[in-house]
Amino acid sequence: MRQRPIDVNQATLFVDTQPRPVNRGGTPGRSQIKSQDPRWPHGGGEQLTERRAWSLLAAALVLLLGGAYLVRGNHYAHLHRQIQDAYAQYMQDWEREVRAAFAATSWELHVQGRDQPLPLKLRSMPAKRALAPKPTAASSTSTSTSTATSPATSGEGILDDDSQDAPSDGSEATGTEEREREQQGQPRRRRRAAARPTPLLEFRLEGLMEALHPAHVPPADRHTAGHSRLWRPVVPELRRPVAMWLRANDTRTGAVSVVELGAVAFVRETTVPAGGQGRCVHEESGVWQQDGTCSVHEYLWGLCVKVSRGGGAGGSAAAAFVADNSTGGGPGCGPEWRWQLGQWRRLDERRHSVHGRMYLPNSARNSTIVTVRHARDPDILESDLVRRLAPNVEQQILMHAVGLAMCFLGLVLLLSVGAFAAPALARRAAATWGALRGRRPKRPRRGREDGDCFGLGGSAAGTDAGARTRRNDAP
Repeated sequence: MRQRPIDVNQATLFVDTQPRPVNRGGTPGRSQIKSQDPRWPHGGGEQLTERRAWSLLAAALVLLLGGAYLVRGNHYAHLHRQIQDAYAQYMQDWEREVRAAFAATSWELHVQGRDQPLPLKLRSMPAKRALAPKPTAASSTSTSTSTATSPATSGEGILDDDSQDAPSDGSEATGTEEREREQQGQPRRRRRAAARPTPLLEFRLEGLMEALHPAHVPPADRHTAGHSRLWRPVVPELRRPVAMWLRANDTRTGAVSVVELGAVAFVRETTVPAGGQGRCVHEESGVWQQDGTCSVHEYLWGLCVKVSRGGGAGGSAAAAFVADNSTGGGPGCGPEWRWQLGQWRRLDERRHSVHGRMYLPNSARNSTIVTVRHARDPDILESDLVRRLAPNVEQQILMHAVGLAMCFLGLVLLLSVGAFAAPALARRAAATWGALRGRRPKRPRRGREDGDCFGLGGSAAGTDAGARTRRNDAP
């Protein structure tokens, strides 16, 4: 026995350092218990019994059927195709009839009590890449005819002009090759021009609140406001409505249009349905009043108006611009505006207050943007088409994705359970089928019986008589 002395706190301890063999006869571990137990033939894990296999297969089948039902009931491929074709047509109409005329106008905002108008700047936006609609037979024929004749005509003119000065050797071949290359490159240039998205136009004015009411923060609130990321206090001038209108000048025809925006306030107080004090305070960011109503404060995020000539999509070029209500049911520019003129955002009095004064957050610096767009803008027409064709398209897309996920999970579960349980289930099915076949009553064989040596089927009386004779003759 080998020992090693170790001094610990002035006390000598002797530690056994002799190597010893592994104790094989000790208490068995959990894995050894499972391997010895007949219920655990493969060590760890639970055994996949027949009942569990059938339950998992049933769950996989339910997932597959439910997913297929959701996918089939919420498919939107036909709607997407219809909207895509309509957007391509909107782009063609915009480029051919609207874009140049709308770009030739200038817009400015007039505010009551202010002598100088505020000009709006022209801004271009990228459009979606729209697929060109399929050409008809007549249009394709005319296009091919013009493509085939125009290079030849230009080529003849080039040959006539060059034949006076240029030598005859090789010049004709060079001109023919150039015409062929130009003819081959024209369809490619047309495809590139068709694939290139046409920019959309709008007129925009930013920082309207700052231009009309410059920000001023009291010195006592500057540190707290800066730490809380607040911009400026809500003064009474921001709550007072002011009349505004837009004035448009057409540089091509000289026509002048006036679009009334009405009385506009930058901050307002309104009442919303809450259903209780807790919901009013925590969900609506409002104040619960004594009369059982929930009052909230909102600030103006932006103004957007869509205009058209003569109040319709087919107005003449000399008609004046007016606010258009034909798409969406309001003068707004889209569903994010709820098709209304103004877009508002909520203020939280508990977070946006300093010393009892309500403040606007720093994000309000980018607010009060005035935008003018045309009613035949492809994006606006597409939003209106989606509103009319598929008002619940977002829910359909979500349920379609859920259905695909259910189909995937059901297929994975079916394959995994089938791979492990298929042999056992096949043996079980074979045994069950054999037992059923063994329980069936045996049919009497037709043909050669007693008294019917040639298989002609003797009578029953002869058969019974023969049987009695054999019994009597037996010892």
